[in-house]
Formats: sequence, structure tokens, C-alpha cells
Amino acid sequence: MIRLDRRVEAWIVAHRVGALDHPFVWLSATGVFGLVWIVLGAVVAVALRRLSVFLLVVVADVLADLAASGLQAAVGRPRPDETHRLVEVSSFSFPSGHAATSFACALVLASFVPRLAVAFFALATLMAFSRLYLGVHYPLDVLGGGVLGLATATTLLLLAPVRRRSRADLR
Repeated sequence: MIRLDRRVEAWIVAHRVGALDHPFVWLSATGVFGLVWIVLGAVVAVALRRLSVFLLVVVADVLADLAASGLQAAVGRPRPDETHRLVEVSSFSFPSGHAATSFACALVLASFVPRLAVAFFALATLMAFSRLYLGVHYPLDVLGGGVLGLATATTLLLLAPVRRRSRADLR
């Protein structure tokens, strides 16, 4: 499985398209500390007039990031070869923190605005793929981060004492 993981990572890096380098670097940079998700959380909170949306997005972002960082330190998987990277990174590889925070925040936002779920998850998927494209993660890192993020958000949403609006409330 690890061998296949490395082959897929090498294939993605070998098939980069130069015109996409800067957009993926930018997209990945907006995911640092979940910045893009916090901004989206603020926009949705204002639109719905519910501070709880923003707070849940921030908590999901922080918890997913802490969980990913803890697992990275525990697992200690090295990053892909430096020659594959378009950006510099210093932590371990598994799981992807960008994927964890992106999928955690996308799920929280989608639970409040279901009609935008596809857009939120499309952004999370692009954010996660950017880490593969930039050569800083293996596919299993991204998959593991996505699962971690979804698990984090699901747990948070089950425990959160906030009544989410129904689909009828958002029309």
C-alpha cells in the first residue's frame, strides 16, 4: 500500500501543469491555520445572524489541526522527497493538516447551509489536492487527514448544543 502511495505521489508531481503551480500554491497558503475556512465561517455567521456558526468553524479548525499535529508527531512519517516540493514544509507528513481542517470546516458549514455543501466540499477537495500537487504529502496523508477532519466535525456537531437551522429556514 505504501509503495502504491509513493507511486501515485510521484505520478502527480510528474504531471504538474506549470500554469497551475501558482494557483495551487495560493490555494494551499489560504489553508494555513484554516484561514479561508474562518473567513467563510464569518461570512456564513453574518448571513445567518448566528455567531455559533463562526464559533463552531473555529473550534472545528483548531481541533482538527491539533489532532493532525498530534498524529503527525506520533506517526513521524517523512514528507515526500524535497525535489518534489514546490513549497517548504517542516513537519511530518501523516495526516495532512490542511485536509483535516478543510474537511472538518466544510462539514460544519455544510450542516448549517446544506445547499452550499457541494461548494464547501469542492473547496475542501481542492485544498487537499493542492497538498499532493505541491509535493508535500502522499495520497494516504490526504485521505487520512480528510477522514480525521470529518470525524472531528461529526463529533463536534453531535456534542454542540446548537440547533442548526433546517433546510426550510434557509430558503
